[in-house]
Parts: sequence; structure tokens; C-alpha cells
Amino acid sequence: RGLKHLYPPLPVYVPQWNLTLVLHKLMYKPFEPLASVDVSLLSYKTAFLVAITSLRRVGELAALCCDPPYLSFYPTKVCLRPSINFLPKVVTRFHLGQKIALPVFFPNPASDDEVALHSLDVKRALLFYLDRTAPFRVDRSLFICFRGCNKGKSASPQTISRWVVKAIQLAYSSSSMDCPLPLKAHSLRAKGASTAF
Repeated sequence: RGLKHLYPPLPVYVPQWNLTLVLHKLMYKPFEPLASVDVSLLSYKTAFLVAITSLRRVGELAALCCDPPYLSFYPTKVCLRPSINFLPKVVTRFHLGQKIALPVFFPNPASDDEVALHSLDVKRALLFYLDRTAPFRVDRSLFICFRGCNKGKSASPQTISRWVVKAIQLAYSSSSMDCPLPLKAHSLRAKGASTAF
């Protein structure tokens, strides 16, 4: 106890994993091409992109729905809304049913670099995800389980959290690097906010 007073542990304000590295690896194998990768990798990538672009809690991501008017695609953006039954952490008129608008990323790529960056487009990922999960979908939640007894049913916040963490871990392992620990899906909000500023 005395040592802790003499040498207090330093707080970690920003998660130690590298967002640039993860985004770079998401542009290539094993996460591409989305038309043929395993649906598990598609789920990991889509969940990660929605989480990092929206900076929403996994509880909110689990409450998103895949049908209009909860999900709408536009030329320059995609708009999502949680289920009408979802109660956010802050229950106010402003936060209830709040729309999440995510911009399209390089919708008309004109170079090899733009084509690669377009692979990080959340609209593209969502369209592939909805198409490839349609054959076994039995729930109208946006994110659904892709295997086991709950296949096709709504993915829980804990499941989506695991998917996000798995995307980061796979990005590091495919780079032959050790993933920093501890690693939590909640760190995306801090990492995304710190990177933006």
C-alpha cells in the first residue's frame, strides 16, 4: 500500500491498440473480398466499422434494426435508428430513437488507393452483410448470430463486443504482431474520439 502511494500507477487515457493498423488490415485479406469471406469475418468487420464510425455503445448497436424506417440507404450516407423499444443510457426526448447518420466513404473510387479505402465504407459493408445474412435471418435486428443454436437471431451486446474485439485481434495477428492487452470493445469510443481530435 505504501509503494502505491510512492509510485502510483499511471492511468491509461487512450487505448494502446493502433487504429490505423486495424483499419489498414480491414482493407485486405482475411477481411476482403466481402462477397466471399466467411460470414464470421464479414460480421466482425461490419460491427467494427459501424462501431468506430458511430462511436455508439454496443448496447445501442444491438438495438439497431435492419428494416425501414430504422435503416435507410442514401447516395451519400446511411441512416440507422434503434428499435422503438430501446431505452438509451440517457433517457431524454433527444436521445430516444436518435438517428445515426454515417457518411459514405469514397462512393466513386477513381484510383487504386480510393478503391482500397472504399473497402472501409460502412454502407458497402452493411449492404454485403444484409445480403449474405438474408438466407438465415429470422430476426429483424441489424446484427444477428451466424452460427450455433441462435443462428439468425439477434446478437446480444456481449456478442457484438466480442466481434469488435475479434476484428482488432485478427488485424494484429495477420500483421504478425501481438495485440495489446487489455482489449475491450468500449475502447473504440475513446480511440475514435481521440483520433478525431
